[in-house]
Amino acid sequence: METLVGRDQRVGAGFVAGYTLAQIGAYLAFVPLLQVLLPAAATRLVGDAAPRLVSVIAILGAITASIANYGAGALSDHTGNRLGRRRIWLLAGLAAVLAAYAAIASAAGARALVVAVLLFQIGFNLLFAPLTALFADRVPDRQKGGVAAWLGLGLPLGSVIGTTLAAALNGGTQPGMVRCLMVLGGMVLCLVLPFALLVRDASPPPAPHAEATAPVPGGQRDFAVAVTGRLLVVAALALVQTYMLLFLTARLHTALSPPQMLARLIAVATIMHLATGFAAGPLSDRLGHRRLFVLGGAMLTGLALAVLALAARMAHPSLSMLLGAYLLLGAGGGAFEAIDLSLLAQLLPVTRLAGRGFGVANLANTLPQLAGAALALALLRGPAPDYATLFSVAAGAAWLGGALVLLVKRVR
Repeated sequence: METLVGRDQRVGAGFVAGYTLAQIGAYLAFVPLLQVLLPAAATRLVGDAAPRLVSVIAILGAITASIANYGAGALSDHTGNRLGRRRIWLLAGLAAVLAAYAAIASAAGARALVVAVLLFQIGFNLLFAPLTALFADRVPDRQKGGVAAWLGLGLPLGSVIGTTLAAALNGGTQPGMVRCLMVLGGMVLCLVLPFALLVRDASPPPAPHAEATAPVPGGQRDFAVAVTGRLLVVAALALVQTYMLLFLTARLHTALSPPQMLARLIAVATIMHLATGFAAGPLSDRLGHRRLFVLGGAMLTGLALAVLALAARMAHPSLSMLLGAYLLLGAGGGAFEAIDLSLLAQLLPVTRLAGRGFGVANLANTLPQLAGAALALALLRGPAPDYATLFSVAAGAAWLGGALVLLVKRVR
């Protein structure tokens, strides 16, 4: 890996490759757990009350993740020892994630499952906060879109690999879940550990310079607007990620099992995600524009969710409609994820405190779980859960979140 350099110096292929693999490992750690294994475990433990249990876990998990992510980011900003300011927390978080997997695998009741998932949220955010902060630490503005496109591989590959693995190992059963968590743990370790050990980190933290800590005119406002827009779009995506398996289980009857069907839908979305992400990221660097790409990605995401809402209103939603929705979802998510991270990094009010800044931005990843879970508790109760309204609200949130980016002034 390269030595830590100034924020205006380009990063090379070695850093980008290692960072990308670590990002894939991070998403692989939580996406299949929350999308497939947790809903399946909840169904196995409490039957028809699974939506309620998943919602309760999502609410408590969001609170826990918000506190853990901000705390880990702030601590890594101010950590100074021979291991580096970010590395020590990467290693601690990785160890905690593996320990939480063991607790989840052994959970024999609903309460034990809740506690185990909360432990996972603490461990994962100890890992993810410093990992995200390295983007602002190391990647110059003129490379942010291109590097973010590579980092954007994390979500789609984590989803498709994880859901495919869960389906192949029969993750809906207790023995299958144990096997799946063991394999996932090994993969996460192999993907994250080399980067954590080899990346050269600043130690102690660099002394504050006037240009790094001086307030930027309009900086706080633009950052707040961008975070709010991201919060709405991520809220929309979180509703699909958390409840799609339950929707397929309740409404779709095919030769494929619901986890197998979800894996295929996510595979379709992944192809589009990669295509649009790798097109939008470098293009935004060359054009010097971020906002229009974020807007376009959010609009496509909202359109995909509107299609899902229409499908949910049908007695027998067609596979072609679901596939079309996931094609749009992948295209929108690829453009949004590749550029929105770059936008947030450029809008950080204090660049030297990237861990704390991204800890605030991470509220856009965790608070939507609270709102989405509360909405789901109201709409998904009883014998006829209202998935149509759930997806309609998600579509509106995505469109509004995209429109807010037009209010950002400091970055084009």
